[in-house]
Amino acid sequence: MPEWITVSAASRKAGVSDRTIRNWIAKGTLSAKKERGQWLIDDSSLSEIGKQVSDEVGNSERGETISVPLEHYDGLMTRLGQLEAENSQYRLMLEAHDSEAGKLEAELRELREQVKHYQEPWYRRWFKKRKPE
Repeated sequence: MPEWITVSAASRKAGVSDRTIRNWIAKGTLSAKKERGQWLIDDSSLSEIGKQVSDEVGNSERGETISVPLEHYDGLMTRLGQLEAENSQYRLMLEAHDSEAGKLEAELRELREQVKHYQEPWYRRWFKKRKPE
């Protein structure tokens, strides 16, 4: 008799997200049933898919290739391009903000000097200006 576990328990056991478990259920990769609105996964099917995933990772670490469906690969490459473009935009924005932050810091230093100057008594400021060099 199969042992049924919840999506969160399965995700912890497999070391993947809840969303991945749900995707595997939708694809039919995992044996699961829905009971009272909650997915329950057959623990033995989870063990089997965990073995397949670890075999694939082991093969890739040895320099061997992994078979990936073309539409999945294309989707990954598209998303990679989008993320690289976003990263470039954010780097440019960060550089602009860093430049602006530098200007604001210089202005803040100048204002602090002015405040310090006006915190001195008037006679010290007056005599500082009149001192011979």
